[in-house]
Amino acid sequence: MKATVNFEWRDIDEPTFTPEEIIRKALYDAGYSVGHIFVQGVFDEDKTKFFGVDGDRLPHEEVVWKQQERMTKWYHMK
Repeated sequence: MKATVNFEWRDIDEPTFTPEEIIRKALYDAGYSVGHIFVQGVFDEDKTKFFGVDGDRLPHEEVVWKQQERMTKWYHMK
């Protein structure tokens, strides 16, 4: 069995766990045996303004800072 997953890190802080660790644990906890996991790219690579939408790629800090600011404002409005 094989799966392909597209994902991005969209947080201002560096991730605590590697994608390999998260994927392996999630599949193992669900009862799967897990072989080799291949991850391409790094957490702070350039990305589009919105995940999954084609467009110009912007610096990681610019994209996540705006998102982090928006999420922080929303949280404080609750």
